[in-house]
Amino acid sequence: MSIINMNKKKPILLAFLIFTAVFLSMNITHGKRIRVDNLVLNKADVNKLVGQIEFDPLKKRYIVDDKIITTNIDYKLQKIIEIELKSKQRLNRGKPLEVVIRAIDPNSGNVLLAANFVKDKPVKFTTLYPAASLFKIISAAAIIDKYGYKANTPFYYNGGSHTLYKSQLKNKKNRYTNRTSLSSAFAKSVNPVFGKIGNILGADSLKRYSDIFGFNEKIKSDFYFRSGKIKSIKRPYHVAETASGFNRETEITPLFGSILSSVIVNNGKIYEPHLVKDVQDSNGNMLYESKPVVHKDILRGRTFNTLNRLMVNTVKSGTARKIFRKVRRDKLMKRLIIGGKTGSINNRNNKIRYDWFAGFAKDKNGNNSIAISVLVMHGKYIGKRSGEYAYLVIKKFFEGRNV
Repeated sequence: MSIINMNKKKPILLAFLIFTAVFLSMNITHGKRIRVDNLVLNKADVNKLVGQIEFDPLKKRYIVDDKIITTNIDYKLQKIIEIELKSKQRLNRGKPLEVVIRAIDPNSGNVLLAANFVKDKPVKFTTLYPAASLFKIISAAAIIDKYGYKANTPFYYNGGSHTLYKSQLKNKKNRYTNRTSLSSAFAKSVNPVFGKIGNILGADSLKRYSDIFGFNEKIKSDFYFRSGKIKSIKRPYHVAETASGFNRETEITPLFGSILSSVIVNNGKIYEPHLVKDVQDSNGNMLYESKPVVHKDILRGRTFNTLNRLMVNTVKSGTARKIFRKVRRDKLMKRLIIGGKTGSINNRNNKIRYDWFAGFAKDKNGNNSIAISVLVMHGKYIGKRSGEYAYLVIKKFFEGRNV
């Protein structure tokens, strides 16, 4: 090769080297990870970054190690709920000891709302509380899925609907026996019926279905949170207690309560929850961007369709009916499909009343939906109930949306 030909190719070679250097320095996107200057941020990396901040739901962005973290929080909704909770500070009678509200997008797992009313405590996603009757969601799913029970499957019980004595678990009928259906027992939270369901299922099946829903599991996420905790159950009465939520040992976080509700809306799927929307470097280059990821597909069509019916019936004619009866007079709310489950239980010294509502709302076109969990801890006096906070969240979320 002549010297003249080599000289002619030098500019071409130089241009190639410059192009290669520029290309390698650019952001290269591959799947769910985004590469910048040989740095790859995955969920575990972001989880560590989030662990360094004190979460403030009204703060839009955080800077950690020269990285800018933006969350998925719906700030308009968050501010409305924060104002509502702040107004409770002025109460004397009926002032709650604590209120915890969590909401997610059922079809992505994005955390939309994380509001707390609690003095001198930061917002956390790891505190466990007694699940109470919210566990009936798992018990109902199990009996429907395993044995094909339907909403109108009949049940019989004696005594009160909110007690659970060993005598109420016996299959005896007399003139005092009450007849109900699975749907009505769920809507009205009838403990003896769900105690019997627990004994039909048995300890192993009940534990298996709780595992399917995510109890005792570390669900992958871009922030640290806990799901729920259930202890080993063996004796028949303990199985009945667990299935009906008539104990203090089965515990969940409020965020997990919203995840349980989301399963009914999104065709039986659990999505990995995402608090973080994206992470950028100081130059605005994208280092991480969250995408919907199905953690697992847990329910068949028949099961979540029946569960949907049970939860809608709870709002229409069950334990949440008084709070949601004004839906019929609200032009916006009556265009929505709303379902839920309530639960309540006292602590051991009866000084705290745990009051739950976990549910969902979706427009009839299926374009918008939200899954909610609200826990109110009442003291001596019962103030605003969990369902009332849920009603407010639903209404404010759908205002301004095309429903």
